[in-house]
Amino acid sequence: MNINDIPTKNIKSAASKNDVKARLVPNNTTDINDEKYLLEKFIELTRELKRFPAMWDLMKKGRTDPEFPRYANFRRLRSKSRNQSRIADKVLQFCGSLEGYEDIRELCLFYCSEEYRQIFGPVDASVRRDAMPDIDFNTFGVLSSDAVFVQIDEALSVIHGFGDFYLRSAWLYFGSIHAAAHALNLPESLYREALVRHAGVLTPMSAFDSFSDDLFRLLSDGANMLIDMSDNERIALFPAKQEGPSIVKETFVKKIKSWRADRPHNYVPGAMCVELLKKYKRLWSCRRHPGFFSSSPVVETLMKIIPGQRFLQNKASESKLYSVALEIIREYETYRWHREEITKHIDTQQRIIQNRHKSFFNALVLRDGEFCVHCGSTENLEIDHRDPVSLGGFSVIDNLQLLCFPCNSEKSNKTVPPV
Repeated sequence: MNINDIPTKNIKSAASKNDVKARLVPNNTTDINDEKYLLEKFIELTRELKRFPAMWDLMKKGRTDPEFPRYANFRRLRSKSRNQSRIADKVLQFCGSLEGYEDIRELCLFYCSEEYRQIFGPVDASVRRDAMPDIDFNTFGVLSSDAVFVQIDEALSVIHGFGDFYLRSAWLYFGSIHAAAHALNLPESLYREALVRHAGVLTPMSAFDSFSDDLFRLLSDGANMLIDMSDNERIALFPAKQEGPSIVKETFVKKIKSWRADRPHNYVPGAMCVELLKKYKRLWSCRRHPGFFSSSPVVETLMKIIPGQRFLQNKASESKLYSVALEIIREYETYRWHREEITKHIDTQQRIIQNRHKSFFNALVLRDGEFCVHCGSTENLEIDHRDPVSLGGFSVIDNLQLLCFPCNSEKSNKTVPPV
């Protein structure tokens, strides 16, 4: 058969399938259908993380470790309706009767199906506490220390010490304060004052209206370049004991053109980092609130800066501004990690209750009686966690009690001692 006789759609479909199969193969020697190999790799990652791997853990490991199978390999071990449950069943089936896998069996008992949980034994709450990372359920890992606040203050003091960067740029371009003030039609005394006070307070942007678009763009880029500079390089341009700058107009223009050409694709403007530091300082007292990184004005700026995190890391050693911005990003990433771990913890504990609701309810009736332990009502009884799962509580019989709907609603997520 001639290849021209094959429909184009079939050719694309075959190529697509071959591409997918090529991506599934973890290396040149491993069979992608070797389920035992996949389970062994899954167990290795479980021990490395000291918890049951989630979907994104498998994806990250597959991207960073060439010897580890891609996430697509593990998808056939799962199912749409019981994602973690089915793979936990597979792991238990693989290592259930083998020695040296006790730690894996105990972890899998929290994710496996009810059938396998009954086969391999009850869930021990102490195991879950040992396996769970050190999670901050109150402030999501954001520390109460003021060390970052001090660093923010220092970095902003350095930047504000140079006053208006647009006027600094004009000073470098025109060669002297007198010439720059004359070009901007500003009193020289006001110009000098604006060079040592916070940018934008004294100088209206309308002062630059008489300049051409190209010149204004040049001076604007010059201002941004000055902010982006290392602290030492910026200081060297304006010696304290010298009336004029240390470079001439032609050199300044060349530096701007070079700065424009050398900006990487993940470039983060220094002015954006200044904006982030100002917002974070203004809202410092609120930053330990659980919803701070979800809805505060800081988040909008953070989302613009985070893609350029590698750029910040390269600049952090020479610029206090970028160094502090990187510290704020680390606080945000710590918050996000704790938030994700808490969400996983809540989902796991709620699933345990759902899967074993009848068993727990009957056990609580035998222990406490079939009534609300607070008011004695026998109507609309619900299983309640004494220590809420949102604050680190577990779905174990010692942490459960029966409450009626009104009492449970009033209790909400507060911790109540056993009755």
